[in-house]
Amino acid sequence: MSKIRTSPSSQYEYISKFIKNEQHSCFEKIRDSAPAELSHMQITSVEGSILRWLVATQQPTLALEIGTFVGYSTAWLADHMHYDSTLISIEKSYERLELAKRNIERCHFKCEIQLLLNDGKSKEERDANLRKILEKYGDNFGLIFCDGAKAEYINYFQTTSKYLKKGGLFIADNVTSFHSCTSDIGNAIDAFNSYVCSNDAFDTTIIPTCDGLMIARKK
Repeated sequence: MSKIRTSPSSQYEYISKFIKNEQHSCFEKIRDSAPAELSHMQITSVEGSILRWLVATQQPTLALEIGTFVGYSTAWLADHMHYDSTLISIEKSYERLELAKRNIERCHFKCEIQLLLNDGKSKEERDANLRKILEKYGDNFGLIFCDGAKAEYINYFQTTSKYLKKGGLFIADNVTSFHSCTSDIGNAIDAFNSYVCSNDAFDTTIIPTCDGLMIARKK
């Protein structure tokens, strides 16, 4: 019997039907709180379920998210973290961070969630602020999810990966969504993919989700 080829969008709609979420209504309210013109910036429920599954298998006591936005991906990360664990999420927009705080408070997650502002005016200032946060906790991070400024992905990886414990995961979203672009962002993501995938200190794969999800495990 021949296989029936389906489009990526129809596959996503099909898979989404089977993703169980006990806090579905809470999650959807968070997603819907994003400005309509920016809603596409959020991960899908399929990618969210992958993040949640990775958290469940890794059981990190300390996790970091770069790019809170309105808190949708934060919610997926927090959903399977335990009482004695901490999720730190960093956002550069004060308005978005305040919205995310209100959104996250509605869901009553088990873990401690710290939503922090990093509104440095330059890449160097934001990097310095990020280092201060990381140095406070040391190399105890079990999972890092990167969904911040795409042009700074390599910098995020270089800055944060040394704080990952052995076996920890560095996960990045949007690693294929710009692959056909010759823009500065497209070139930056391509350079990031090449840099991480050739790093011998990590086992790395890319999952062809809607926007591409990289998972790099520290050896």
